[in-house]
Amino acid sequence: MTLTIGDVLAVIASVLGAAVTLWALLIGGALIFEKRAARACDVLEQSAGSAIGLGAAIALTGGALGLALVNQNNGLLKLIGFALSLTLLGTAAIGGAGLTLLLGERISRNVAPADPVLSLARAAGLLVAAGFTPLLGWFLVAPVAFLASLGAGSRAVFRPLPTLVAAPVSGAGTGSAP
Repeated sequence: MTLTIGDVLAVIASVLGAAVTLWALLIGGALIFEKRAARACDVLEQSAGSAIGLGAAIALTGGALGLALVNQNNGLLKLIGFALSLTLLGTAAIGGAGLTLLLGERISRNVAPADPVLSLARAAGLLVAAGFTPLLGWFLVAPVAFLASLGAGSRAVFRPLPTLVAAPVSGAGTGSAP
């Protein structure tokens, strides 16, 4: 079997397409799911190690269950497996947006003041490029970033956001005019 120039160009285009899509997903997730991404950022900043551990536990259990269900012949089990796998990937996307926010904050501290979206785009590009780096990125950076994203995303998505309760106004409800 020989490779033609078309085969090589198809592989290069696929890799570039995956990189641009991941870059856009990280930026879009940080901008659309602002509160959840900020919460994932806080989780990663406070306890990155526990987020990686939680992500590893979720990936081993939920990922294995999802893949096992996807490989079943029963259509309903296959659907449940796909739903579980997509839930894990969506949760990791929110965590990845939090990781991008954290990296963007650290980048903006060390460079000239810029637009926050530009810092976010730089951070997402740096994270994607680090993950696509041959060998070290493929086998260390990308898996650790995925596990951290999955752990932080699960804490951000599946724990309720704190609700703000307004403090009572003094003199409210007494009927007296100011």
